[in-house]
Amino acid sequence: MAGKKAGRAELTGKAAALLEAQVEYLLAELSGERLVELLERDVLDLLDIADALVLAEVVDVEQVKRTAHTLVERIGGSSAVETMVTALSDALYDLGASDEYDLADVVDRAAVSALIARLLGMRTLHDRAMERMTESPLAATIATKFVGQIVADFVAQNRQSAEKIPGAASLFSLGQSVASRAKSVSDRALGGFVDGATERGAQMALKRTNNAIRELLRDPQMHAAAMELWDLHADEPVSGLRTYLSKKELRELALLIHALVISGRDGDYAHEVLDAGIDAFFAEYGGYSLAALLPELGLTPDQLTADLQAFAPPIVGAALATGKLEALLRSRLEPFFASPAVAAIVGE
Repeated sequence: MAGKKAGRAELTGKAAALLEAQVEYLLAELSGERLVELLERDVLDLLDIADALVLAEVVDVEQVKRTAHTLVERIGGSSAVETMVTALSDALYDLGASDEYDLADVVDRAAVSALIARLLGMRTLHDRAMERMTESPLAATIATKFVGQIVADFVAQNRQSAEKIPGAASLFSLGQSVASRAKSVSDRALGGFVDGATERGAQMALKRTNNAIRELLRDPQMHAAAMELWDLHADEPVSGLRTYLSKKELRELALLIHALVISGRDGDYAHEVLDAGIDAFFAEYGGYSLAALLPELGLTPDQLTADLQAFAPPIVGAALATGKLEALLRSRLEPFFASPAVAAIVGE
């Protein structure tokens, strides 16, 4: 700072006057309506330059990848992101607009129908998922219980109906008693054979369950049933979804998803995925000029100008009011006006 102060003290005469004139000119350019006009002019000038710059020629793909990795590592794992996940979860849950809009106003029915049709039509996904389930002994056990419960409920329901017929209740009791004794004798006599048969039975139950699910998914009425379920909710306010989750549960779910994403972001595979995405972007848009790329991103010169004119004036105005912007301009320009080149021009 002492060096800068000494430099300012030595700047006198015409050079000092030129510095003051330059600072005053720039401050005027950055004030009020002049700044609005300046932004509009500069956006057009910059876009004119950008029209001659091809993305792949002026931007290094490898540098973009390195920067992307840095952003993912530093910002993705920052405490601010986790804080915002919780804050956004709570804000969305309490959003007042959720009482004013129905679900059908937010999500298009045709898009839901197309998504359901696509999911139901993914036969390879269904078959592969069912096959992998059969490799899990625990899944087989659960499937057995599932099928057994359905059968038990079916029998119980029919028994209640049959008991209304004279004598039928006794037949049901007799059959159940015989089956129980037979199972007890088999368990004692056959031992491990029964255990093996039980395991094979579990696998068979799982296969039967899978077949039933597969046939259900392929039923032509499945799509209509899913859309009927959607329509039951579509005419209700979005806030009705709160009946499915409490605020605490939604927050915990959001944090768990965040933790899941964070757990995989630093791995080599995540880096490969990020690199592949960047390569795909440059393969698609690398030949575009910077100006031609903006409409592809949904940006137009008018929109860019409008956004800058909305955000820049208040920020620049606040910086002018503190006096720091003027000091910054002066410190940046002073070395030039104190240079030998300017001194030679003004004859000092």
